[in-house]
Amino acid sequence: MFGDIAMKKTQKTIGMVLFRPFNKSFQYLILQHSKKYWNFPKGRVESIDVSEIDTAFREVFEETGLRKTDIRLIEGFREVFEYSFSSEYKENFGQEVTKQAVFYLGQALSDEIVISEEHIGYTWELYDEVRKNLFFKNGQMVLDAANEFLLKKSENLL
Repeated sequence: MFGDIAMKKTQKTIGMVLFRPFNKSFQYLILQHSKKYWNFPKGRVESIDVSEIDTAFREVFEETGLRKTDIRLIEGFREVFEYSFSSEYKENFGQEVTKQAVFYLGQALSDEIVISEEHIGYTWELYDEVRKNLFFKNGQMVLDAANEFLLKKSENLL
């Protein structure tokens, strides 16, 4: 009887919204995943012994080639959202997965991006263009929060 009840799986991902000042505004970095969608660098937590921020820096490095020394972490920004989906991975196919995504904010101090094999492209764009390209509503909400946060702190960042 219990074999018919699917266990709900929970995952946590950590990422970073990367920006750079541009003409008294900000450009944001987004990565293209296959031809399906654009998003910010993020990935799964691999160890509970590693902090969220260290995980965010690891993911940024793996997906963009930017090292911790290439990024200025912006204190006071941490956005969290949750979403659920049905897994498409063979080992968990059809299983409901709840994912918590945590995002930090970082100023890129280098323009030398080297994308990972899981991506096919990247772009630096202004807010409006990035928002149009972000496929997922949650990504748009994170961008909105980051942009609003930066506009309030803009005198220190531009």
